Amino acid sequence: MIRVALRKIVPWVAGPFLIVAAHAQPDNAPYELQERCARQAAQTFQKEWGGNAVSTNKAHVVANYESHYSPRFDKCFYLEISTTVPRAALDKTNFNTLRLYDLNENKQYGTFIEAAPLHVCKVQDTPCSSEAEWRVLVKSFMEE
Repeated sequence: MIRVALRKIVPWVAGPFLIVAAHAQPDNAPYELQERCARQAAQTFQKEWGGNAVSTNKAHVVANYESHYSPRFDKCFYLEISTTVPRAALDKTNFNTLRLYDLNENKQYGTFIEAAPLHVCKVQDTPCSSEAEWRVLVKSFMEE
């Protein structure tokens, strides 16, 4: 008779604790997706650049990147940043480039290129006129 009573009481007593424990578990999915995105971006940068600096007879290029997993877009964004410094004494114009990609779809979302007189500034279908304006446009992809 005591066993029958315990079988009826235990679910009532333990039930609320099991529900609380189930809800107390952290949701690791966003963190894991951000980590996977960071690894994918690092691999892409290594494959494309091999390191942070590349030198040729004509120029020296310094590159870096940023990555961000966006839960809102469910995409892994990769921002490639490079500065090219020409070696020729006559051409002292640096060439700055920013390119934003969705790594999973291999789709380019935005480009900023600045090298007098060349200037390209666009995020998706929106043109822009400066690096500051370009960064404002890409902010929604790179922050949350």
